[in-house]
Amino acid sequence: MMSLLNQEYTSRQRDLAQTIFERYMSADPLLSSEYSQYRQRTMLRDILYNLECLDVAVRHDTEEIFLDYVLWMYNLLVTRMTDTSPERIKQQLIQHYQTMIEVLAEDVSESANQRRIILEKAISLTKQGQVPGTPSRRFEKGKYAPLRQAYLQNLLAGDRKSASKEIMDAIEAGVPLKDIYIEVFQEVMWEVGNLWHRNKLTVDKEHLCTAITQGVMAQLYSRIFSTPRNGRRIVACCVGSELHEMGVRTVCDLFELNGWDSVYLGAAVPTDGVLHAVEEHKPDVVALSVTMISYIDNCAEIIETIRRHSNLQATRIAVGGRAFQIASSLPKKWGVITATNGADFVDWAVRFFG
Repeated sequence: MMSLLNQEYTSRQRDLAQTIFERYMSADPLLSSEYSQYRQRTMLRDILYNLECLDVAVRHDTEEIFLDYVLWMYNLLVTRMTDTSPERIKQQLIQHYQTMIEVLAEDVSESANQRRIILEKAISLTKQGQVPGTPSRRFEKGKYAPLRQAYLQNLLAGDRKSASKEIMDAIEAGVPLKDIYIEVFQEVMWEVGNLWHRNKLTVDKEHLCTAITQGVMAQLYSRIFSTPRNGRRIVACCVGSELHEMGVRTVCDLFELNGWDSVYLGAAVPTDGVLHAVEEHKPDVVALSVTMISYIDNCAEIIETIRRHSNLQATRIAVGGRAFQIASSLPKKWGVITATNGADFVDWAVRFFG
């Protein structure tokens, strides 16, 4: 397995991860020869992340977020561990989840049975897992497909000037700014993510594509901010240590385009920082973005704290990002707004606020 990110973990999670790692390695003698010391270290970190994701799924009664992660992880490992066959990877993951079941069975808690059920489903899904092929070709469909393709090729080539020209020429030809954001930027960045997941794009290239797109978006601000103001305000950010900020930046720009003032806090904003900004700016809407499911707890904490403030009762709260596309039941449970994309979110705001 491979490490996804650095994260703060509890001592309980670290102890459990170490036990799972040791039993997993001893259960399969081949692993010692197949896994280098580096791969073993990253495996231990991934076990920690697996435990955190499982805990989040249990706490919020949303098993789908862990099961989606299970399939995502299998497909990712197949493209990354090219020295290991897909069937061997599948075998290793199944043994890993079985070991988790055995170790967690010894960790007595009220949620032990729920964890076991989720992990058994993870084993079943992994057994059915298919080697990743070509993803959905939505990217290649629709009237903006040629523009998307041309823009993506310039991103991959690192050609900032040509990427910008493609967009500016499209705007001059009459393509609405809303469509540029939703039909071009959003679709292209999703495709960039797909390419990374399929190991067709290195992480530095992915970051370069993001940086170029952020630069092109900045070039559009004079057009966006020229829209007459309507007196409404939105505060938006990524919570916890979340770094996937393109979606929430798009949301802010689309609200600005519709006459709102946006307070964009950016990525990895701690709870205290979000609350300070909300208290200071007293927005009509607070938008919180989560991609990695491990930050769902941070989002829930912010929502709960905002609602405890008597002077913020009129503030509407919205959540978005891939985590809530998977855990689609959570926004309703929490009583907050959600939308599939920034354009739908703006449409809701127009209907609600007039």
